[in-house]
Amino acid sequence: ACRALGLAKTRGGKTAILRRIFERCYLSGWHVVWLTDIKDEMKSSVYPQSKKYRKYLHKEDIPQGIPVETLRPIFFTKFLNEKLPEGNTSYSISYNSITLSELLIALGINRESQQELANTVSLYYDMVDSLDALKTRINDDIRIPKGIKRILSTRIEILMKYEIFSEENSIDIIESLKGKPVSINMNKYRNVGISDIGTAPMLYVKIIQRLIREAKEKEILKGKILQIIDEAPAFLEKGTISYDEIQKVIAQDAYLGIYVFLATQFLTDVPDFVLAQSRYVIFNHNLPYDDVKRILKEKARLYSWHPSQVEERMLELQYLRVDKSGWRHWVLYDDFDDEFRGIIFKPFMSVSLHEETRQ
Repeated sequence: ACRALGLAKTRGGKTAILRRIFERCYLSGWHVVWLTDIKDEMKSSVYPQSKKYRKYLHKEDIPQGIPVETLRPIFFTKFLNEKLPEGNTSYSISYNSITLSELLIALGINRESQQELANTVSLYYDMVDSLDALKTRINDDIRIPKGIKRILSTRIEILMKYEIFSEENSIDIIESLKGKPVSINMNKYRNVGISDIGTAPMLYVKIIQRLIREAKEKEILKGKILQIIDEAPAFLEKGTISYDEIQKVIAQDAYLGIYVFLATQFLTDVPDFVLAQSRYVIFNHNLPYDDVKRILKEKARLYSWHPSQVEERMLELQYLRVDKSGWRHWVLYDDFDDEFRGIIFKPFMSVSLHEETRQ
């Protein structure tokens, strides 16, 4: 599968290397989207890299701003009662853009255990173009029991209150991706996660991935596509919509030329299927010994290595460090053509400004 996994602890340089990959793909003509900008820091990319950090650029790099469009889902500002962050554009997905399955997830309805609720929603789902109209049609139907109406009305009103799905798309994300990189500001997603709209951040990621996939199938987006999911385990927790669904589309996305880069701090948070199906695995000098060994053992299992081969590769990594200039060593493992090749390297800084390096 066209998938990469990046691992590094807090302040280990993970975001910096992701930014480098993000902008190099964009400058090479790819469509790129940072699906989970959890710190709202990609908006700083519109500025060139600061002078202090230009020594970490490649000699042929030209410091420059990258025209990233940062979108902030409206439900965050509604739920948190906050103003739209500077440098952000309000974003909502329209009711007409979602599938019945996605609507049921937003309403917290399980098709198998709550069939009557699911069947009621499915009656009118594609006959209306807004949540308000859906609520009205359900309440006007004398065949539907009052208890069902009450439950659905309450849940629909919650979605309406926080504008989870609007009547129209505030921004057409596919049109945006045709000409510029896009980031989705998911800052404070954990605050939302414990509420009545707790699935909204994960659901938005899932819907945007589907919209991109459909645009690629229809050749609306013609080039290669990079999707970055930072803090991936939070959006891929076992039993959640994203975890279950992503396994179904891996092969399809790979065939279409959609590359997914998952990033996290700890390998222990990563589902087994992600590690097994990642072509690229990158990590920095301070990844725990046990995590490195798990990576190598997984690949040893796939390629029937002798245990001694795992130990040999572990020895190769003992010199990982931060050099005197502060430049961190990283490792790239490339799982290709029945091999698992390792490269130790020092990544270059992004040509655009990293929020944490702002002077």
